[in-house]
Amino acid sequence: MIQRQLYDVFVRFEEQSADLYFDLSSKFAREPELSWFWVEMGIREKQHAGVLLYCQENGLFGTPLPGCDDIRVLGGLFKDLTRTVGEPGVTIDRAFEVAFALESSEIHPIYTNLTRNIDGPQYVTRKESELSPEKQFEQLRSAATRFRVSPSIQKKFATLAQARYETQFVPRPGTNLPFTGSPRIQ
Repeated sequence: MIQRQLYDVFVRFEEQSADLYFDLSSKFAREPELSWFWVEMGIREKQHAGVLLYCQENGLFGTPLPGCDDIRVLGGLFKDLTRTVGEPGVTIDRAFEVAFALESSEIHPIYTNLTRNIDGPQYVTRKESELSPEKQFEQLRSAATRFRVSPSIQKKFATLAQARYETQFVPRPGTNLPFTGSPRIQ
C-alpha cells in the first residue's frame, strides 16, 4: 500500500470516529450538555482528518507506516463500535465505553506518528498540540467524571491514564509504533 492510500484509510478512520461521536450526540439529544460534548468530540475527529489530509497533500509522511494488520484491527474495532452505537437505548455508561475503546485504541498513536512531521509557525504547532490524542483523552476522562459515569468506567480511564504516564507509549515489540493496546468493548 502506498503512502497516499494509507493516509486515505486513516482519514476515513478519523471520519468514522467523528460519525460515532455525532451519533452519540443524537442519542443524547434530550441532554444538551452531554449531546454537545459528543459534538465537540466529533469536531475534534474531523480536525484530525483534516490534519492527515494536510500531511498527505504536502508529502509529510510519518515513518514507519502502519501495516495491514493495524488496519484490520482498527477496521474490526470500528465495525464493533458502529454496531454498539446503533443499538437502541445506549446508556451513558455504554457511550463512554465506546469512547474509551476508541480513544484507547491504536488509532491515536498511529495518528501521532502519521502527523509527526508537521512543522510550521507557532500557531500551527499550537493547534496540533491542542488536537493531541492525549488532550482528547483527558477531556474524555474529565467528562466521565462531570457526567457521573459509573465508577467502574471512571476506573478504566484512571487506570489507562496511569499506564500511559508510566509507559509514555513504549514501542510495540518489533516496531517503532507506540503500543497502548486495542481494547474491544465487551
